[in-house]
Amino acid sequence: MTDASSEIANRGAELNLGKRALYMVFYAIAMRLAELVVFLVMVSQFIAKAATKNPISSLTAFGDQLSRYIAQIVRFQTFNTDELAFPFSGWPENPDTNTPPREQRSDADPSNTQQPGPA
Repeated sequence: MTDASSEIANRGAELNLGKRALYMVFYAIAMRLAELVVFLVMVSQFIAKAATKNPISSLTAFGDQLSRYIAQIVRFQTFNTDELAFPFSGWPENPDTNTPPREQRSDADPSNTQQPGPA
């Protein structure tokens, strides 16, 4: 490659890096907002659990999606991926919608411990 063509290629890489830097600033702000939302979900779930003995299943599902969103941002911020997270791509969905909410699973109740019978 000639010096002129390598200079053009390097300039293109710098533009991509500059564009990535803008996305990184955006996602740094999005992370701060996501932390606030996590706090609000946490407080809501704590109050619901204290009042009704069960968390709110829709907030449980949203919390799972929010954790996936935060993970996507961290992967982008740490150069593990070039894939953009929401709002530049779709909102992360729960991978298995057939899994019942935590409060409906048998492993959710710590008092539900079965002792093995004699062998």
